[in-house]
Parts: sequence; structure tokens; C-alpha cells
Amino acid sequence: MKAHQKNESQQSTRALDQELIDRLYKDLTKELEGLIKELNDSSKIGAFGAMATISQKVSDIAGDLKKLQHLPTMLTNPFVMADPRNILDEISRKYSKKKKK
Repeated sequence: MKAHQKNESQQSTRALDQELIDRLYKDLTKELEGLIKELNDSSKIGAFGAMATISQKVSDIAGDLKKLQHLPTMLTNPFVMADPRNILDEISRKYSKKKKK
């Protein structure tokens, strides 16, 4: 009976994580699309300083999207030492701060 309760608890935790992952992935993808458009516009007018800044933002978001993509498999991989929930919390805090600004 305990194993069944533990399994249900893990599934509900994963479901919560998956909802947050999906929302962050959607938000970051939308932000990335906007930055890429802005980067293309900057390159047309030769705004190289802006291009460097935007490129860095694109790189950061792409890295976080990649992390989000791998979080579900990290939960079940016994060789992963980092807690995927901590990674998800860090990404969530990082972008919730940006939205508040």
C-alpha cells in the first residue's frame, strides 16, 4: 500500500513540474522568437552593439530551453546527481523576475 501512495505522490509532483515546464517552454519560445526578429532587424541596420546583446540573450534562453527539454528524463535517470526540481525552480525564478521588471 505504501508503494502505491508513494507512486501517486511522485506522479502528482511530476504533473506539477510538467505544467510549469510547458508554461516556461511556451513563454521562452515566444520570447526567443521576438529576440530573433529583433536580431534580424538590428543586422539589417548594422546595429552591432545591439546585435551582441541580443545574441547573448538568445543564447541564454536557448540554453534554458534545452534544460527544460531534458528535465523530465532527469527525474528518472539514476545517474543524474542534480535535482531537476531545483533546476526548474532556478529557471522559473529567473524568468519570473524578468516579467516583473
